[in-house]
Amino acid sequence: MTLAEPLLNELAQEMAGLRQTIERVPEPILDWRPHQKSMTCRGLITHLVNIPEWGRMTVETEEFDVVGEF
Repeated sequence: MTLAEPLLNELAQEMAGLRQTIERVPEPILDWRPHQKSMTCRGLITHLVNIPEWGRMTVETEEFDVVGEF
């Protein structure tokens, strides 16, 4: 068993749980935010869904210039 196999299995489980949670969020509250400086529910969901892509990019990219990306 490679190191990747258990990590991918765990990622699949986490994403399944995240998917179930997102499906339960009522559409009318997607633009709600608990505080003026907080993300909306829609923004937080987008953030969580993008996290696995960051992992892939980290593994496949030799360099990552955070300052140059913004």
